[in-house]
Amino acid sequence: MSIQNNCLLLKLTIHQWTAKVREDRVKELVATHFKTESHSDYYTKSLIRSEYLQNIRTCANALRYRHDKLTLPWMDGGVRIIPNTAFFDYQEDIQKNKDAFTSAVDNFITLYPRAIEDAKNSHGELFDPDDYPQEHELRSMFRVETDLLPIPGVADFRVELSEEDMKRFVERQHKAISAIEGDLVRELHDTLNRIWTSSVRLKTGYTLAGSQITEATNRIRKYNINNNPALEALCTAAVNIQSEEDLVQLISRCR
Repeated sequence: MSIQNNCLLLKLTIHQWTAKVREDRVKELVATHFKTESHSDYYTKSLIRSEYLQNIRTCANALRYRHDKLTLPWMDGGVRIIPNTAFFDYQEDIQKNKDAFTSAVDNFITLYPRAIEDAKNSHGELFDPDDYPQEHELRSMFRVETDLLPIPGVADFRVELSEEDMKRFVERQHKAISAIEGDLVRELHDTLNRIWTSSVRLKTGYTLAGSQITEATNRIRKYNINNNPALEALCTAAVNIQSEEDLVQLISRCR
C-alpha cells in the first residue's frame, strides 16, 4: 500500500500576539543624543509584562511539542506526516492541548485591563493607548490552525512533468521516508542504550525495561509508514531480548 493511501500531511500554525511594537520616539532620541543616523536602528517596546503571557506561551510550546511527538518530519515548510491509523489519537491529544491554550487565552483576556494599567504606570511618557488592541481584536490574534493535506503523487500534478522532474520528486519522497526510518531506528537505539546503561549501573535485569521496549517498538510499528520489513525485524528482535548479549547486539544493529 502506498503512503498516499495510508498517510496524511499535517501543518500546525500557532498564532500569538507578540505584545511588542516599534518605538520611533526612542529611535529619534537616541539618534539625537548619540549623533547617529536615525534610520540605522529601531527600538522595540514591550507593551505588557511577560508574565501575563507566560501561561499562553507554555501551552503553545506544549501544543507544538505534542504535534511534533505524534507526527514525523516530511520534507520542508513545517509539514509533517502521520499514518491514518494514528490520526484519531492525534486529534484527541491535540484537542486537549488546544483547549488548554484557549483557556490560557481566556484567562489572559480577563487580566488584560490590569496588564494595560500596569503598563501605563511603568512606561511613563512612552505609554500610548493606541498601541493596545481592543479585547475583541486581541482574541483573534491567538488561534491554532491545523491544515490537513493529502500526500501528492506524480499523477496529481496538473502540469506535465519532465522525466527529470518526476525522478527528482520521487527521490525527494524516498529521501524523506529514509530520514523517518533513520529517526525511528535512532530512537530505538537510544532506548536500548539507556536500558543497557541503567542495567549495568544498577545491576538490574533487562526484563525490568520491558515497558520501555514495548513503547519504543509500538511507536516504530505505528509510524512504519512504508511497511519496511527491516524495521519490523528490529522490533521483533527487541521484544525478544533475553540476555545482555542480545541487547548489545541489537544496539550495534541500530547504529
